[in-house]
Amino acid sequence: MSNKQELDKQRAIQQQKIKDIKAQLDALRQDL
Repeated sequence: MSNKQELDKQRAIQQQKIKDIKAQLDALRQDL
């Protein structure tokens, strides 16, 4: 695997984590 592919994979994982965290924050806000 090339370095660019590895970086793209890491970036995709980070984006997914950010989406998950934002979704959790939105859910918490709606519970308040």
